[in-house]
Parts: sequence; structure tokens; C-alpha cells
Amino acid sequence: MLRRALSTSPTLSSAISTNNLLFRDYIQRSLYDPVGGYFTRGQSPVLGHETKINLCELQSRAAYEKAVAATYASASHGWMTPVELFSPFLSRAVAHRIHAVNRDESKVNIIEIGGGRGTLAADILAHWSEVAPDFLRRVRYNLIEVSPALAKVQSENLRHWVNLGTAKVHNVDARIWFQSLSSDAQQSEEMRSTPCHVVAMEVLDNLPHDLLRLGAGSVEQAVAILSENPPSDSTAIMLEWRSELDETTSAAVKAFDLLRSDENDHFISQQRDPSFLSRARVSFENMLTGGKRDLWVPTASYQLLKAISSSLSHAGMTISDFNSFPGALPGENAPVVQRVQQGSTVVYESVTAAPFGKVDIMFPTNFHALQRCHNSFAGNGVSENSYLYRILSQEKFFEEHSSEASINATTCKDGYNPVLQDFENASFLLVDKTSKVSAG
Repeated sequence: MLRRALSTSPTLSSAISTNNLLFRDYIQRSLYDPVGGYFTRGQSPVLGHETKINLCELQSRAAYEKAVAATYASASHGWMTPVELFSPFLSRAVAHRIHAVNRDESKVNIIEIGGGRGTLAADILAHWSEVAPDFLRRVRYNLIEVSPALAKVQSENLRHWVNLGTAKVHNVDARIWFQSLSSDAQQSEEMRSTPCHVVAMEVLDNLPHDLLRLGAGSVEQAVAILSENPPSDSTAIMLEWRSELDETTSAAVKAFDLLRSDENDHFISQQRDPSFLSRARVSFENMLTGGKRDLWVPTASYQLLKAISSSLSHAGMTISDFNSFPGALPGENAPVVQRVQQGSTVVYESVTAAPFGKVDIMFPTNFHALQRCHNSFAGNGVSENSYLYRILSQEKFFEEHSSEASINATTCKDGYNPVLQDFENASFLLVDKTSKVSAG
């Protein structure tokens, strides 16, 4: 299933000024601008379940799809994550994973980036209160949320745990929060001396990227040129191509090793389709770009991983996101850009054609490249640790970390299990220090 992104926010062209912006900066403003950003405006785009879908009571896959469709039909905007859709069972699998690698610690800091409506945190803490109360007493759960609207929802939904001092919501960009640990001696010492586990569920897909155009022996970087007087329903921007890469983009390309020739690990490998239609599309794209190809660079993900490695190099990680999207734009690691209009989903042909602040811009994650990026910090002085990495499909992760009761509770009467079979494009990256794994 493709995560559905629907939005009906008014355009606020005053939220951006006439300027020449690196593409990641334009995307950052479109998604997170305090005035008119998609995630930071007043109404949260993340849907929750007022009434949970009891999967085990559904007759079939068709009944499940009908129930999901009814949930979306009842909402005027927004989308639902697997965590929301499969609450509390997918959350319990994450809880089991964190507990398994930290159960012997005297204190554990959980740091969840982009906690949505707080559902994952609420499910995890409630689960530990039932099955591992001694462990729960040793846990401090931090949610790092850039959106004021979502931070407010999280605080409300986690009020019980916040009042107990178990959970705390920080309304700040995660990159800034991790960087701030270095300047706050007391907080830094507490975090550095305590086992930490970072959780990011569907965060990387909405982190800004830069756009490169690759030709024979040439690399150009896109700069967004913003119009001073954009139309009422859009932000008129043009692209300018520059032959010099900025320092962050260049470092990200190197850390992710995006220009490697090995097709098995190259970004395009996850999206490569040998079908006739796929080959025809590539040929058509080459005609439009003069034989050049576009490459989207996850620069914000690079900045985030660097900030985490610099401040908490000992942290374990559980990261989940989508490894591909149907209907993505042309290019490698290209996003899907879409919104709702009069009850229907509208997919845009480019980021530049989409109205500012009204669309969800979702990038696929190449998990092998993500692993290379994280591991690159271990060899450049940022971290002296060595890590064990595992990349799993959502199906394998849920099977490994769920009880038989959870699997039965998420299986329809005809044997169809949507947690295992629906989101085939969702993956997990698990990161542990090797000493931690061998000790466990």
C-alpha cells in the first residue's frame, strides 16, 4: 500500500520570500515552514483511528481494504501510517525489539523522532506497563517533533506518561536537538552515559533532499528561483543548474556512496524494472533531459545521522520507512508529490509544479545506502564504535518481534494478514553496537 497523502491547507505564499534556495531549503519550507508548511500548519495531516479496525474479525482482504477506504472517506485530509493503522500490534513489535537489546540496563533513554500523534509511544509504554513494569521504571521516553500541531497532539495523547515524568515532548527540529546536546553539558553527560535507542518511523521519507543532474562527466545542482508574485494557488519557481555542489550535498553523496557503479547497491536498483514500459519510460526521460539523469540526494538524512553520531555515537536505532513509491517522479530516489482536491488525490508531475505548503513530498529510502551513510561516521572520527546492521522487510520484522497472539490478532478470517502482506514497500534498518549485541 502506498501511504496516502491528502491535504487541504490554504496556500500562504507570504510564508516564503523571493530568494534563490538550494532545493532542500525549498522543500524544508514547503513541508515545515512555521506559517504555511504542510506539517506545521494548524491542522495535523496525520490521521488517527477513532475506532480501531479489528483485523481478526474481518472476513477477508477485501473487507480490510473496505474498512481502510471507509476511514479515508470519513476524513477531509491526511494520511495514516502503518503504526496508526495497525495499532497497537506493530508498536508492540518495536517495543519488543527495544526491550530485547536494553533489558539488562539500569536506565534507558528512548528518543523517538517525528512521533506523529504519539500513538507509537503510547502503545509502547502501555505494553511495557503490562509485560515489563520493572523495565518501564528505568525508561525515559523523549519525542522530538518539529510540528507544533503534532507536538500538541502528542502531549495530549501522552498526558498520563508526561505527568509521571516518563515521557517528554520536545517541539524542535531533530537535527537541532541532537546538536544542542553538545552545548548542554548536563544533558549531554546524562545522554552520553546512558544507553540510548533512537526510533524513527516514517521520518526519512519527509526529510528534504537536494536535486542533482548527472551527465557524461558532469554534475549539476538545482537551485530554486522563487517568483516575487506567485499565483494564488501555487508558488511559481524555476530551476537554475549550477556546476558546483555545496559542501553538505557533496558530503552526503560521498557518505551515501550514491555514485557507485554496483547496480545491486545503486539507488536505482530498488526501482529498476526490466519491463518494456519501464525501459520505454527511461528512454523518454533521457530524451527530455538530453541524456542526463536526475539524482535526489538525502542531504537532511545525512545531517540527521551525523548529528546523532556526533552526540550519541553509542545509540542503537530502529528506523522504518518506504523503500519505493509507485508513481514517483522521474529520476533516482525521486519523490511522490500529491494532495487531495475535491475528494480526489492529485499527483503532481514535479515539486516545482506543486502549490507551496499544500502537498506531501515523500521520498523512498535506500536502506543499503542509509547503512553506508551511518557506518561512514564510524571511520571519520565522529564515532569510534562498530555496529551490527540488519535490513528487514516489515513482514520479517513483525514476524521476528511479535508474539503468536499479535499475529493471530492481525490475521483476517481468510488467512490474510495486512501487517505482513500489505505494505510490501516498507523496510526496517536495525542498528546496534556490536558489544551490545554480543552481550545480549
